[in-house]
Amino acid sequence: MKKILVSFFTLALCLTVLSACSNEKNNDSWLQGKWYSKSWNIAYAFVKNNDTWKIEDSKGNIISESASQSEGSSDKGLTLVDKNGTQFVINKIDSSHIKFQQLSKEGLLGTTAAVEFVKK
Repeated sequence: MKKILVSFFTLALCLTVLSACSNEKNNDSWLQGKWYSKSWNIAYAFVKNNDTWKIEDSKGNIISESASQSEGSSDKGLTLVDKNGTQFVINKIDSSHIKFQQLSKEGLLGTTAAVEFVKK
């Protein structure tokens, strides 16, 4: 009986540790929601659906329908890449501030300066 209890607790501990490590590695939930830029006077909504991100502005314009997260992303920042090659570089300043920059694929217009957004 004692061996069964020890085995059960060991298994539970291992599962808890593995779950915590898995969540920490892919923790991009800080980006979800609406963000406002005072300098651009516009809000962007970031919505994650499965492994892709939708970016929409407050005027109803779709900035990106399904951008994928690049490999170099972390909990301090991430890069989303759209189907047409446009990159959205998002750096987390703190829990309520981000720096956002759009980098278009070579040969296309649309690269912006890095702009600060505040969580709404």
